[in-house]
Amino acid sequence: MKTELSDNETRVIEGIVTDLLVASEWDDLLDKISKHCRVGTAAAGGDAMQAGSYGPIPPAPGIMGCGEYDDYFVCLVGQQVLWGGISGANKLPVGKNIKAVVEEHDDVLVARGMISEDTGLAWLRHVRGGTAERKNNFKVAWWWFCCAMVFEIPFVLLQDVDFGIGKLRVLGWGTLATGALCLWFAIWDSINLNGIADETTEILRQLGFADPEHVNLGGYLYKYRNFHEVMHGVEQFCNLNDVYCYQQAVKDGKLKLADPAER
Repeated sequence: MKTELSDNETRVIEGIVTDLLVASEWDDLLDKISKHCRVGTAAAGGDAMQAGSYGPIPPAPGIMGCGEYDDYFVCLVGQQVLWGGISGANKLPVGKNIKAVVEEHDDVLVARGMISEDTGLAWLRHVRGGTAERKNNFKVAWWWFCCAMVFEIPFVLLQDVDFGIGKLRVLGWGTLATGALCLWFAIWDSINLNGIADETTEILRQLGFADPEHVNLGGYLYKYRNFHEVMHGVEQFCNLNDVYCYQQAVKDGKLKLADPAER
């Protein structure tokens, strides 16, 4: 279960990704950092600054908000050290430019969302703005209602049973109860995810998306858009849950990027 974002203010950093280290466990990442710094220091003739220190270690991995299939990562973005926990961190483009929305925790920068114009990919925990999230919840509820009625109608009408009040009345009450239940779930989901959706709206705005309230990248998950490549590659299917093809959505006319002067 992924945690909600903290209340820290966010800002944007931009730069070329270098010295990327990724691990599925926090302790494994710390081990990789230790080995990387030792090798770098030796190569630099003992000059730790030239070797490239990753600076202060986050006080606790919990600030990353990692989920079950997420990876912990650390890298340099330009000259700034960036930490994070997100599914698909191995897809971060080393040697290429990214834009990241970050939170600062005691001089430690933690990624909350990233995009790469060079690869057309976005790394996001949640991919719907506030309005898009609420629309999606009611859309899902409608589909659940339709699926339920596909089974409910023949179940009631084809039963050779005397319900006492007539089959049409039973069907009517059943339809009303099913609709009310699906509506309740849609409203509950909208309330429950409201905080995350509003935070996502702000992240999308800072990343440069136009009309972030209505952004919905749900249909552009990288592992489904590149299913054949993923299934026949070395990447694990479940470890790409937060990587999205945002530039494909732009090409399809599903969303737009804001004018640079308005960002």
